[in-house]
Amino acid sequence: PTGRGKAYIDPGCGTVRNSMPAPYTPTADFVAGTPGNPLPFCRINFNEYFMLVLEEQRVNTYGPVEQDIGDHTMAFFEAGYARSRSHRILTPSFAVLQTVIVPADHRYNPTGNPLKFYGRVLGGNSPAADQYYSSDTLHTVGGLSGDFEGLSSSKFGEWEWELSGTWSGNQFSTELSDMLLGPLQTAINSCGPGDNPADCLNPFSTGAPNSKAILDRVTGELRVQGNTQLSTVGVDLGGPIVELPGGDLQLAVGAQIRKETASSNGDHDSNQYNYVFLLGNNDFQAERSIMAGYGELALPFFKGFELQAAGRVEDYDDVGSTFDPMLGVSWTPATTFVGDGASPASKVRVRGTYATSFRAPSLLQTDGSQTELARLFDTGPSAMDPSMPMQPTSATFRPVTTRGNPNLAPQTSTAITAGLEWSPFNGFTLQGDYWNYDYKEIIVKEAAQQLIDADFMAKNPANPLGNPAIERDPSRVVQRVNTNFINASSVMTHGIDIELGYREKFGSAGTFSAPSSRQRPRW
Repeated sequence: PTGRGKAYIDPGCGTVRNSMPAPYTPTADFVAGTPGNPLPFCRINFNEYFMLVLEEQRVNTYGPVEQDIGDHTMAFFEAGYARSRSHRILTPSFAVLQTVIVPADHRYNPTGNPLKFYGRVLGGNSPAADQYYSSDTLHTVGGLSGDFEGLSSSKFGEWEWELSGTWSGNQFSTELSDMLLGPLQTAINSCGPGDNPADCLNPFSTGAPNSKAILDRVTGELRVQGNTQLSTVGVDLGGPIVELPGGDLQLAVGAQIRKETASSNGDHDSNQYNYVFLLGNNDFQAERSIMAGYGELALPFFKGFELQAAGRVEDYDDVGSTFDPMLGVSWTPATTFVGDGASPASKVRVRGTYATSFRAPSLLQTDGSQTELARLFDTGPSAMDPSMPMQPTSATFRPVTTRGNPNLAPQTSTAITAGLEWSPFNGFTLQGDYWNYDYKEIIVKEAAQQLIDADFMAKNPANPLGNPAIERDPSRVVQRVNTNFINASSVMTHGIDIELGYREKFGSAGTFSAPSSRQRPRW
């Protein structure tokens, strides 16, 4: 009764302001009857509602403070605040993406058949809608730093230290209007022969217009507020240990404790997924604690040669521990064999690095929830031949809800680089580098379209459209897709960078610089 079927053409569809002109004149707002026919739609011209640049107001402030405490200690503090308020206009109302049925006995239904509503409750004759965004960010850093010069005349006296803490937080909110599924269906159902006309919503262009009271009754205001916070406490020490032929052996060590929190809170109708276009979203709140430590050595074994070795360990209370090393080498043969008196043209520097790294999943990816709209092709069995897929001629927006996955593994990578640097004369540099990156366990969202396609291709005789992640209406049309964050396969990429640069000072006129392009050729 309410599937893909014969289209009823609303006679006033093409007369709405901002409707698309011929040959794009719409042919239908509503669909009813037998399955098998394509779905023509009323179309709206979005040009009037499309803003190239959002209206925005920004305020940014920043201030540092430093104070010496004796000869070898300094206290420091800095704070920054950023405030943003923006606004954009939207179409008067969104399209109805969830299932809304116009009963056969609706007083303004001219067909005598139940109809599935595919239009917009407010058309182009209504004022544009508004969406507002606000964002407030505060960042603070404070601590003490100093050296040990007053405590020792040895190499230890050249060491420096720092004890610091940071706190930053962001509060983001947005609000915009959308129709409410429950009240909208109730108002359309309240149009029978014995119902109060004041409770009836007329979705047709003919018949009595809708009062402001009934439109207010079916309209909601989606409000979402997100909060994130990060706090850290860390200590760092660094300095020379012993003198090697090429210079001082340097050591740096440090430790850090971090805490992350994230939350998202929406209005009641958002939590109930009660909006006809934006659908809604679940609230979530999550936090994690991380302990980290690092060490780094610089080893200049002989003139012109330096080896760097570093390692970092991090322990997350939710995704586990990881250790990542780094090795780097830099060698200028001319300096090694000839000394500092070697000509610039002979000083070719060879360099290379090997390092591993990781990126832990965010709190949104492990514990959160996110609803977005995606253009999806609906794939299902054809009414004429159930073994063949049926796809509309164009994609249709559908809500996709992605939920966090607490079993996500961290995304890891291995990076290898090797290169040469040459300055044949002062001011001119020529650099060439080879790089190779290997990423594993990449964190991505499941592809909603692939789930829809795979659901049909499974061809389960007992339930050909049986993936519970895909929600369908009684006529098996996709209404919503539920996806997860997952660890995908690996990606490897490599290439060559070539960079030319020239820099020369021309007395009081200033310095002329011709750096290479940031978009380097890669092969």
